[in-house]
Amino acid sequence: MTIMTRGVFVLLLAAAGVCGATTLYVAPGGREGAAGTAAQPLGSLEAARDKVRKLRAAGTTGPVTVMVKGGVYRLAETLVLEPRDSQVTYQGVAGERPVISGGRVIRGWTKGQGPVWTAPATHRFRQLFVNGRRAQRARTPTNGFYRMQGPSSQDKPFQLKYRGDDIKAEWAGNENVEVVALLAWAELRMPVAAVDAGAHVARLTADPKPSNKEADARYWIENAPGSLDAAGEWLLDPAAGVVSYWPVTGEDLTRAEEIGRASCRERV
Repeated sequence: MTIMTRGVFVLLLAAAGVCGATTLYVAPGGREGAAGTAAQPLGSLEAARDKVRKLRAAGTTGPVTVMVKGGVYRLAETLVLEPRDSQVTYQGVAGERPVISGGRVIRGWTKGQGPVWTAPATHRFRQLFVNGRRAQRARTPTNGFYRMQGPSSQDKPFQLKYRGDDIKAEWAGNENVEVVALLAWAELRMPVAAVDAGAHVARLTADPKPSNKEADARYWIENAPGSLDAAGEWLLDPAAGVVSYWPVTGEDLTRAEEIGRASCRERV
């Protein structure tokens, strides 16, 4: 199964040579209960899937092609396809650009006294796109890296030996603050569980892999309170239900489209 979320895409679930063929159309401006013709397209991929299921239940056999017109198809939840959805091809209309997006549009931006804008955030996410550009999650340090002290940890859970006051005790237990470390061809991404300021050791929330060995490894911190200090950065405070963003020169948040996207938290 192949899904491309940019440009023309094809989702091919089976290729069985049986008699008969059916074509349906779907478009962002269509209706959920439409006939599914070119003139009366269905309004979503879910509606097209369900239409095919109804046709099958009514006795329709043979392959089905769902022609997907250009535009953005926002999925509120995963589009689930089962064995009964076989012999179906979802195909972009020639010359058009359908895009499947799991992101949510963020609205209600207001500007404070400084350069930072804020908006309500009703869900957790780790990526923010502004007019199609991936914005930088608030990063400490803003440029460059911190360095671990000596060999990287093989303890379980990971014990990060830090220098100076690079790790703050108040970050411990805040799952929204993440350490991002570069270790032997892998990226480690974990929150801080506890901090021993005297020993300069931060205990992270998961275990390293045996291959993650690198002396004085580079790392940085993302989404720490107070770290929003540069244009192009954003910060999420789920407890307060607020996302903050510092626009780059030329961006107008009254006209821009901002999309927050959740993503898996990596563990290495």
